[in-house]
Amino acid sequence: MPPASSPAPVIADLIVPEVRAQLAAEIEATGSQEVFFIAQTARDERGSLRVVSAEAVARGNRASVPAIIQLCRYGDVVIHNHPGGDLTPSGADVGVASTLGAMGVGFYIIDDAAQQVYVVVRAFAIPEVKPLPVRDLERTLAPDGPLAQALEDYEHRPTQVQMLGAVASAFNENRIAVIEAGTGTGKSLAYLLPAIRWARLNKQRIVVSTSTINLQEQLIHKDLPFLRRHMGEEFHAVLVKGRQNYLCRRKLAALMSEPLAWDFERPESADQLREIADWADRTEEGSTSDLSFVPHPEVWERVESHGDTTLRVRCPFYEKCFFYSARRRASRADVLVVNHSLLMSDLSIRAASNNWSHPAVLPPYQRVILDEAHSVEPTATSHFTRQVTRARRPSARAAAKADRRISTLAQADGSPSAPIPPHSPTQVCSRWRIHAPACTFRSRRCSRRAAILNGCAICSAQTITMC
Repeated sequence: MPPASSPAPVIADLIVPEVRAQLAAEIEATGSQEVFFIAQTARDERGSLRVVSAEAVARGNRASVPAIIQLCRYGDVVIHNHPGGDLTPSGADVGVASTLGAMGVGFYIIDDAAQQVYVVVRAFAIPEVKPLPVRDLERTLAPDGPLAQALEDYEHRPTQVQMLGAVASAFNENRIAVIEAGTGTGKSLAYLLPAIRWARLNKQRIVVSTSTINLQEQLIHKDLPFLRRHMGEEFHAVLVKGRQNYLCRRKLAALMSEPLAWDFERPESADQLREIADWADRTEEGSTSDLSFVPHPEVWERVESHGDTTLRVRCPFYEKCFFYSARRRASRADVLVVNHSLLMSDLSIRAASNNWSHPAVLPPYQRVILDEAHSVEPTATSHFTRQVTRARRPSARAAAKADRRISTLAQADGSPSAPIPPHSPTQVCSRWRIHAPACTFRSRRCSRRAAILNGCAICSAQTITMC
């Protein structure tokens, strides 16, 4: 006997009457074309999520409508109609619903009269945010607080307390805080205390991004362990490094099994590789910071972990992989300490793929603290900008000079002298920016090593390159 199917949802239980009337009116106004709505939900007296407001953001035809998903926020519901009354989701519907579901956005299909509904992805409840107890946090830094009792030479700093209050208020009010504080303020404790408490209260991962290795080491090896001992709260913090900092066990094993293929340019590189092999059996972290020496680039490049060569779960060393072990630890962490470059790499990938809820370079996170923020600008510029240059057409004088040099080289090479055809706008070498004559000279270097003749990959003509 087949299992009983669950009853189809009733639209009245999902959308309030006022919004249903609005949806039907918007669809009727288009002549029963497809309309794309973004709606918001709220809990009713029974605790059920119902759509209480909606806005039409796109209109299409009877077969399709633009999906403007970048306007959606967590907890929203996308609603669109199927003219004709068949509410079965199409392949495009399922694809959009998958993306929306990953963003925490529901997806409903309705008929033109807003009397029937097909729930592709249910609505997501917006998590209840628990505010930080600002006064309690400030008392942590009081002259008689727990941190003062743990440190003999503790110095109460009013500016540190003021900064802590500003950071905590920014968390509670969901806003951005820009804070400038001088040396000796105690900035790291002022932002770590509210960050850790927020992460634990609301189950939201926090990223702390810095510019220098020294500050990262201070946070991981001094400040965070100190707070773990004396804050009275368990939390997990991890320093996240770029992939190239980790040793690849598979590459090392392959290289050690074929000593004849090492072909290092430096004699001492072979000794370094053997030291790395011995170290790989002892280290738990497997990153360059755990090595007792700085490996030469020609050695480390042969054994470093790289995204283009990883086999992931198919790798025989996957369970013991240093990089993936580090990423598994990061996925369980409440606080991630990273550098600005790694954070910008993560953000650029997320922006390009519109992925804000799944792992990218970093695990998903909800809040960011930028320490040493004065150095963010050049790093962000390198990740979020494009550079273009204008290709300049050579002057008639420069083109004539190139023609004379080509003729001279051809005569020196013993090639028959032939008239050089006029330049064609299509015969432009994209690399050297020279309008090249369509000749048949072979590629060669002149006896005076003054120039090289090369074939243009774009137009198959010859071009001259000055040494």
